[in-house]
Amino acid sequence: MLTQSDYIFLTKLNISLNNILVFAAVMNSGGLLPASYYMNCSQAAISVSLKKFCTCFPSKLFNRDGRRLIPTPEAIALYESMIPVILSFREVLEYDIDNLGNTEKNIATSN
Repeated sequence: MLTQSDYIFLTKLNISLNNILVFAAVMNSGGLLPASYYMNCSQAAISVSLKKFCTCFPSKLFNRDGRRLIPTPEAIALYESMIPVILSFREVLEYDIDNLGNTEKNIATSN
């Protein structure tokens, strides 16, 4: 169960699910441009969202090598710990949506 302090902490971070997914897309694809294809948005939007995400952490998450972003060990560890959470969140949403549809069908057929 989440406590009030959990909500306060998470609210202060001001990270949206989109920011988390952008970070994951950049890590997964290796750059801003490929991530923009994953997320179906502009490279500029990816950049803004990634900057917002990165400001929430005290450790530097990327180093620049010319135009390339190189993930730091902290970014890699964060990404690896986030993937199971993101996948679990997706499974929960899919399960609930599927069951909601089945429940509505069951209610409609029982009337």
